[in-house]
Amino acid sequence: MTVGVGQQNGISFQAGVSGTKGHANGADETWTNTHVNAGDSLTLQSGGDTNLKGAVADGQRVVADVGGNLNIASLQDTSRYDSKQTSGGVSVSVCVPPICAGSSSVSASFSQNKLKSDYASVTEQSGIKAGDGGFQVNVKGNTDLKGGVIASGDTAVDNGLNSLTTATLTHSDIENHASYSGSSVGISGGYGGNIGKTQGGTATNVNPVPGTRLPSAGGVSMAPPVALSASGDASSTTKSAISGGAINITDSTKQQQLTGQTADEAVASISRDTTSTQATLAPIFDKDKIEAGFDITSQLVNQVGTFVNNRAKEADAAKAAASDPNLTPEQRAAAQQQADQLNAEWGPSGSYRQVLTALTVAAGGNVTGGLGQLAQGATVAYLQELGANGVKRLRILSTAIRRALRCTRSSAARAQRRAVRGAARVRWVRLRVQY
Repeated sequence: MTVGVGQQNGISFQAGVSGTKGHANGADETWTNTHVNAGDSLTLQSGGDTNLKGAVADGQRVVADVGGNLNIASLQDTSRYDSKQTSGGVSVSVCVPPICAGSSSVSASFSQNKLKSDYASVTEQSGIKAGDGGFQVNVKGNTDLKGGVIASGDTAVDNGLNSLTTATLTHSDIENHASYSGSSVGISGGYGGNIGKTQGGTATNVNPVPGTRLPSAGGVSMAPPVALSASGDASSTTKSAISGGAINITDSTKQQQLTGQTADEAVASISRDTTSTQATLAPIFDKDKIEAGFDITSQLVNQVGTFVNNRAKEADAAKAAASDPNLTPEQRAAAQQQADQLNAEWGPSGSYRQVLTALTVAAGGNVTGGLGQLAQGATVAYLQELGANGVKRLRILSTAIRRALRCTRSSAARAQRRAVRGAARVRWVRLRVQY
C-alpha cells in the first residue's frame, strides 16, 4: 500500500492498495527399478506367486519355475501441479478543483493466473531380460504382463531357446501422458480524467507510465482486458511383449474365461517385438517458462494497445486540424491527407493494425506453443506475406515493444527445441513500433 500527500497549486492526495492470494500444490513420485543380475545363469523359483513390479531379472540365461502366478508390471513416474494466484488493487488520486487543474478518481484492476500439469510415464520397464542363452519360464498359474516384457537376445530367438509354459496368459499396455494448461487474465478499469497504465498494463491514477493515458467515454476510462493461455500435451504407450519362442497355454478353458480368447488367439495377441516397447515420455511442463511467457506476452499486448490508441489520437487531431478555420487551405488539405493515411493504416480495418492484432492474438493464444496450431500458423503466414510489403514501411521506435517481440520470439524458439516431435517450426516477423 502506498499513500502520498503533497501540494501542487492546491491539495493533492495519492493512494495505492494491492492484494494477492494464491496456492500452489505439487506432488512427484519417482521409481527406481530393482535389478537382480547374474553374469551367466539366473534361476527364479517360488512355490507361490512371483511379482516383478518395478523390478528386472537379468542374466545370459534365465530359468523360472513359479508355483503360482507370475505378475510383471512396470511403474510410472508421476508429477502433478496445481496453482492459482489472484491479485487485486485500487488506486486513488484526488485534487480539489478549481485550485487543482484537472481531477481524477478511482481506478481498479484484477488479475488471475492458473496453472495445471499432469504427467505419468514409465521410465524403465519391468521384466525378465535374458541374453543369448534365452529364457525358460514355467508358470502353474496365470502370467500377467502390465507394460512388462519377457525378452532375450536375437541369438536365443534364432536358436529356438526361448519358451514360456503357463496355465493362462493376460497382458495389457500402459498409457503414458503429459499435459498442462494455464491461463492469465487481467481486467482493469477506472473513472475520471488522467487515468493511465502501469508497466504491467493495469489502469492506474497513481504514477502511470508516461504516454499511456487511456481514452474515456462518459467519464469512464478502461484498459483493454488481457486474456492469455498456454497448453501442451503428449502421449506414448508402454507395450507388453514376449520375445520370439514357444508359448504354451495349458488351461484353454480358464483362458477362455479370463480373456474370451482361445489359447491360440491369446498367443497371437501378444507382441513379439521387445525392441521398442518402453516409449518413455519426457516431461513437457516448465512452470518458469510459462510464467515468463505470460509476462512477456501481456507486456506486448499492452504496449500494442497503447501504440494503437496513440495512432487513433493522431488521426483525431489531424481530422480536427482539417476543419480548423485558422489554418490555410494547404495546411487543412495536408491535415486531411494525414488523417486519411492514419485511418487507412491504423483504423479498425487498417493494414498495419491488422498486423499487430494478428500478432497479439497469435502470441496470446498459446504462449508456449510456438504457434504450431493451424489457426496460429495461418496468422504467421499472413504476417509474413504482409510483412514483405507493408511491415517494412513501419517506423517504430518503442524499446519496450522491440524487447517484447524479441523475448517472445526467443521463448517460441526455446519451446520448439523442447517440444515433442512433430511440432511446427515458426518464423516471427520482426516489427519496429513508434510511439
